[in-house]
Amino acid sequence: MKSKKIEKMQLLFWLRKAGGASVKSIITCRITINGNRTEVSTGIKICPAYWDKLRQQVSKKLKEADQYNQQQQVMSSELLRVFTELRIKEENITARRVGMVYRKGFQKPPTLLNAYDDLIELKQKVEGLEPVSLKRYHTFKGLLQKYLSEHKLLSLGVQEMTIQEGRKMLSWYMDFQTHTSLVTARLFIGSIRAALRLAVENGYMASNPLIQLSLPKAKRKKIDALSVAELQRLEAFQPASVPLQKVRDLFLFQCYTGLSYETLARFDQQQYIFERDDIQFIRMTRSKTDRDFVVPLSLKAKVILDRWGGQLPASGHFRVKKIYCNQVYNKKLKQVAVQLGIAPDRLTSHMGRRTFATHMVNQKKISMEAVAKMLGHSDTRITQSHYAEVMLEGVIDEMRKVL
Repeated sequence: MKSKKIEKMQLLFWLRKAGGASVKSIITCRITINGNRTEVSTGIKICPAYWDKLRQQVSKKLKEADQYNQQQQVMSSELLRVFTELRIKEENITARRVGMVYRKGFQKPPTLLNAYDDLIELKQKVEGLEPVSLKRYHTFKGLLQKYLSEHKLLSLGVQEMTIQEGRKMLSWYMDFQTHTSLVTARLFIGSIRAALRLAVENGYMASNPLIQLSLPKAKRKKIDALSVAELQRLEAFQPASVPLQKVRDLFLFQCYTGLSYETLARFDQQQYIFERDDIQFIRMTRSKTDRDFVVPLSLKAKVILDRWGGQLPASGHFRVKKIYCNQVYNKKLKQVAVQLGIAPDRLTSHMGRRTFATHMVNQKKISMEAVAKMLGHSDTRITQSHYAEVMLEGVIDEMRKVL
């Protein structure tokens, strides 16, 4: 039979100096339990000259010394009482747990779902957090609630969470979200791990059981973009039907501007094009990252707009002046690909954006930082991680010319 670990608590009062000798500083109590520590303020402020470091109390030189030292003794007694009660009620007592109960009283540890709510509340206070990230947390909370409901675990407390339960959640998520990527699965479990980490910080748990959970690593797909020769073939291609002509021009416009389908669908020449120093630019905001981006309007892109009366070609259905929906757009792109002799699965609405970025890096020699801004990426590292291999291929091509 495994013996129960015996917790020992140590208290240390010290002065948290805030400035010079004349600046009053707060007396703080450090709680240590088996190497785990936290700090609780006494609320007492004194000048450093009146602190007796050896005795851990206020010097008699200060007239309020007896009052302040009495407060410290009361605090020590109260912390010892809390510690003793916790040892009776709970296992694996932490210093944070003692400090929290001292400040807020005895509170039942939250359920896993409540802990996730605490995480979302914390994230909402983070400045600069992308709206899409916050939306993802709410989506993951809904999925977590569905899992707990299906397995009759809605009352599962954070202290009851185990690594085995974490593995079950991951397996369930991969089965339930059949079209999900490993990256998204890692984010889902990672968010639950973050909620448990917050519970540890609040003193409800001694440790986070999901820290040791190994997550499957997703293999990054190689960026697929049209080669220069393939792009030239597409430019020279003359579809027999008007719908395919529209689709070809929409895709070419993406290749020339780097617009995603979402920004392509919102594009309006009068609203999003501005001119500076005789150069025209597209300035829009990506809904995905809520980031503004600016990209030069090339001569080839202008030709496409002029061909369709100054706007992108609309679908023409029901007199609605909008481009094809993404599903129809991709379906017609496959028809174009077949006629060009390109694998149908390659030509998608996102490939135009990749082609733009690839050509900017390799053919135009634009810096990765500038390409990231033109794509509207929230972080340059996203661009670097996706197009590092593309840049390497460009370097190899240049080296071949020299060698």
